[in-house]
Amino acid sequence: MTVHGFHWKFQNYWEAFKMLRQGKSILDNNALKEACYRFVKDMTFLEIYEQNKWNLNITVTDGVRQGDSKLLNYLTAPNIVVWSAVVASCAIPGFYDSVELMIKTEKGDLKPYYMSKLKGNFKFIDGSVACDLPMNRMSELFNINTFIVSQVNPHVAPFISSDGFSHDKSRLRRRLFVKARNLIGNEIQHWITQLTYLGLFPEYVQGIADLVMQTYRGHVTIAPRPTLYDYKRLIEDVEPSNFHPSLQHTYSQAIQRISHIRSLFGIEREFDRYYMRLKNKLHCQIHLRHDKDLIKFQINKALKEK
Repeated sequence: MTVHGFHWKFQNYWEAFKMLRQGKSILDNNALKEACYRFVKDMTFLEIYEQNKWNLNITVTDGVRQGDSKLLNYLTAPNIVVWSAVVASCAIPGFYDSVELMIKTEKGDLKPYYMSKLKGNFKFIDGSVACDLPMNRMSELFNINTFIVSQVNPHVAPFISSDGFSHDKSRLRRRLFVKARNLIGNEIQHWITQLTYLGLFPEYVQGIADLVMQTYRGHVTIAPRPTLYDYKRLIEDVEPSNFHPSLQHTYSQAIQRISHIRSLFGIEREFDRYYMRLKNKLHCQIHLRHDKDLIKFQINKALKEK
């Protein structure tokens, strides 16, 4: 059964219901794989970085130990094929089967990332199950201090506030709605957290705790306002007629945050500017050109002057 480019594994909705109860997926991974392959072929993370200087990062979650996640990029997984990482990152449990990551050898052949007799156990699912925003790991790898997040997860977007940038918040009705939405989201998160710590959650819903207890916000968070009609079209291809309203809404959300983004990056630019001034000031002194401890030098210089 095919609907708007999605390849279903069932013929009717009763069959789909039985498949979900049995823990089987209802969508075919091959359709998603073919769509990704048309764009990136068999390129790896390292090849994309070397050719385009794109620092692509994709998160995946261990399909067995669903609390473990991996951040894939040209440093941590240079030889992994990008299409396999994309398909694994889209493998939402219940919708897609878990996916085996593939790597490209020096000869150009593809083989599984984990070569062992237990390779069937080394499959991965959607990265948002364990870690939707790997901000800590990205900060360590790439020295990133500020994160701009476009949060479009359907189970998260309704509970993400507008960061105080929406003009509609001046209206009483909108303010009450935002407060009620945040209250409901916080209460759900609190109860799930308490039940998890007490061990009262059934094993088959333990994954819900990982979803709820994550951080879904960055320093700047842009999130849509989904409607019931949007959820109805959740697993359908986007029609061209819907492009303009979506782009216009995103544009409006981004414009409202421009001043905030400018102030955040202005601080970093000031640090860089003063660092370059100090470096140029010391550049004329030959014996200090290769001195890495510039702060210690300035302290000693100030003490000698006194």
